Amino acid sequence: MAIINISGAGKRYRIFYEKSSLVKSFFAWTKGKRIYEDLWALKDISFAVEKGETVGMVGRNGSGKTTILKLLAGVTRPESGSVSTNGRVSALLELGTGFQEELTGRENIYLSGYILGMGKKEINKKFDKIVDFADIGKFIDSPMRTYSTGMWMRLGFALAINANFEILLIDEILAVGDAYFQKKCFEKFNELKQNGITILFVSHNLSKVKEICNRTIWLDNGIMKLYGSTEKVISAYTSDLNNMLTAEAETLPAHGILKKRWGSKAIEIKNVFLNGGNGNVFITGRPWEAVIEYFSNNEAANPVFGVGVHRKDGIHITGPNTKAYNYRIDHVKGKGLVKFRIDNMPFLEGEYYLSASIYDDSIEHPFDHQENICEFRVEKNKKEERYGFIKPEGRWSHVPGEE
Repeated sequence: MAIINISGAGKRYRIFYEKSSLVKSFFAWTKGKRIYEDLWALKDISFAVEKGETVGMVGRNGSGKTTILKLLAGVTRPESGSVSTNGRVSALLELGTGFQEELTGRENIYLSGYILGMGKKEINKKFDKIVDFADIGKFIDSPMRTYSTGMWMRLGFALAINANFEILLIDEILAVGDAYFQKKCFEKFNELKQNGITILFVSHNLSKVKEICNRTIWLDNGIMKLYGSTEKVISAYTSDLNNMLTAEAETLPAHGILKKRWGSKAIEIKNVFLNGGNGNVFITGRPWEAVIEYFSNNEAANPVFGVGVHRKDGIHITGPNTKAYNYRIDHVKGKGLVKFRIDNMPFLEGEYYLSASIYDDSIEHPFDHQENICEFRVEKNKKEERYGFIKPEGRWSHVPGEE
C-alpha cells in the first residue's frame, strides 16, 4: 500500500482585483461584477509514493511544487480530488516559523517539540543531539531575536528531523548554513533513507535530486508533465529548459543583436551594467567592471556567477566565472550584486557584447543565463597602436648568448 496517495488533486487560489470592504464586494457581486480571478495552482494531480522511497520534485518557480507539499502537510486543502498520507508527517517548508523570538533557543525547542507531537521525556533525550546538529553552542540560552537567520533556520531544521515521523517533506532547505552543515544534512537524509523514511524532496539543485532520489516528478504550471525514473525526468526537464532559448529569444532591430535567455529562474538576473568607462565606452588598459544584479525568493546554495564577452562578429573572447576563480558564494537569498573587475582591461579596439549567467555548483544546470544582455565599445589607448583581440598581461625578458 502506498504511504502517499494523491488522486485528481486541484488547488485554487482566489486573487482579488482590488482591496475592498465586505459590503462593497457584496454589491459588486449582486450586480454581476467579477471582483476576483481564480488561479489554479494545481490541476488534476495524481501520483503515489511507496514506503521508503525518496521522490524528487522539479519545475520552474510557480509550478506547484510547494503547494503539493502544503497539501501533504495539511497546511491547506484541495478544492478537488483527494490527498492521503499513511504515517506521521514532518515538513521542512519554512524552517523555524513557529519559533517565538523573545524565548530562548532552549525554550523554543520544548515549545515547538510539543507542537510536533514530542513529549517532554523524548525532547530531554534528544535535546543534546538537536543542539549539536544545529551548531548553536552557547547561544542556546539566548533569546532567538539575537540569532542570525542561519542559526534560526539550522535550529528549525535540527528540531524537525529529530521528531518522530514516517514521511519527510523538504522544500529548498539546502542553503541552510554553510557547506559543512549542508553535508551534515545530506548524511542525515541518507540515514533516514536507510531507516525506511519516505522523503519528498523539492529542489532546483538537479545534481542533488539525481544523487538522492529514486523517482522524480516534473511539474509545469500546476500540471504534472512526467513522473518516473530520476534520470529520465531530469533529462526531459533540462531539455525543456534549453528549448526555452528559442521561445525567449528576442531581436534588437537597431543592431541586429540576438538576445537569448534560459534557465529555471530560481535565481534571476534583474540587471547587468558596466562600470569604469564613459557610459559604455572603455579604454584599453583602464579599469572595467561588470555588475550582475540578482534576486532569489528562496535561499540557493553555492551558485556560480559568470560573465562572457564576445566581439560583434561573434568571436568568443573570455568567459570568467566565480568557480574558475575559486571565489565561493555559500548562499544567496533576496537581492544582491556580484561584481567582476579587471583593473587593466585587455580588450582591444572594437565593439563587444556582454553575457551574464548564474548556474548551480556543477555548472550543468542554469538558474538564469542571458546572452548578449548589453553591448560596449572599446577604444584604443592613444599612446600605443595595437592589433588583434587583447593586450596580454605578459612580461618580456632577454637572455643574451655567449659571444
